Formats: sequence, structure tokens, C-alpha cells
Amino acid sequence: MNVLRFTLIRGGLTMCLVGLLAAGPLFAQSTTEPPTLIKHLRTELGSKDDARQERALIDVIALASCQESCTVFLQSGMNRMVRIANESGTGNIVDLDALTPDLLRAYRSGPADGHKLLALSALINVGNQKALEKLIEEKDAQSANVQRVTNMSLASFYFAKYPELTERSMRRHSLTLDDVNRAEVLRVRAERRAQKEGGQ
Repeated sequence: MNVLRFTLIRGGLTMCLVGLLAAGPLFAQSTTEPPTLIKHLRTELGSKDDARQERALIDVIALASCQESCTVFLQSGMNRMVRIANESGTGNIVDLDALTPDLLRAYRSGPADGHKLLALSALINVGNQKALEKLIEEKDAQSANVQRVTNMSLASFYFAKYPELTERSMRRHSLTLDDVNRAEVLRVRAERRAQKEGGQ
């Protein structure tokens, strides 16, 4: 129930952030190419100005949430917009994996819980598996509130990817890296078995 509720909350937050971006002032019609965009976001995430970091985190969430053709007005860049076209209609359009070290740093050492939760949302939306495994290992160093939301976010992500984890984790009220690794191994074995049976 908590996982479902958080999924709805997370979806609402993402839609709200995207809505805020779309509702912002109409900037000049300039576009930013992805390599330049990644460099720009990395610079903003590395800034010592908390407000600049937070605007960049909002941009990452909006970009990672865009799975169809869309236009994102960058909160972190005046007079900049990103127009994205996705022909396949699936997956993240802009490859934001290069930003995961910066997002993890923001999660670890953000100035306040709100900042850390923005970084968490960005990491979940980007969906880089290695970065999320680090969250499982590091979440216990955070405040009780950040730990709680991190647990719900990770559960939502991994339960969607590995439904077989749900019963075991709900019974123990925890999700560990061992659980995720075990689910991955079992999934690979099942896929290999299915391929062998299909080839016979």
C-alpha cells in the first residue's frame, strides 16, 4: 500500500515539476545539444550555490521523465530550451547516466532533506542500476525521513522490475542489495532456460 501510494505521489511530483517547466516563461527558441546539456547540468550540480543545484536537479527530473517528444524549458539556464523527439517512444531520450556521480553526491551531502529528495527523485527517474545499488548501500547514513522515502522509492523501482521481490521484501519489511542481486541472477537463469527450451 505504501509503495503504491508513493508511486502515485512520485508520479504527481514529476508531473507537477514538468508542469512548472512547461508553464514557465517562453524563452528564446534556442536549443541545447545533449553533450553540451550534460556539461551544463554537471556544472550547475557542482555549483556551491544551493539554488543553482536545485534548479539543475529539477531539470534532470524533467528530462528523465520525458519519454516522448517534448520541450523542456531549463530552470538552470536562462533563454534555453531543449526540444526532444523520441522515435521509439520508449526509454529515456537523453542519456543522463553520466550525471549519476553528481546526483549521488547531491544525495549524500545535500544541504537539506528537500535537496537530497530531489537528488533521489532524479536518480530514480534516470534509473541507472549501479547508482541505485549505491543508494541501497548508503541510505542508512541519511536522516529517518530521507531513509523512509529512499526505501519506498527503491521498492517502487525494483518491485516494478522484479515483481518476485515483492512478497519476500514485504514479509521482512526490508530490501537489500543481496535481494536485488539474487533476483537478477534468477532472472538471467530463467531467461537462459527459456532460450534453451525455445532452441530445442
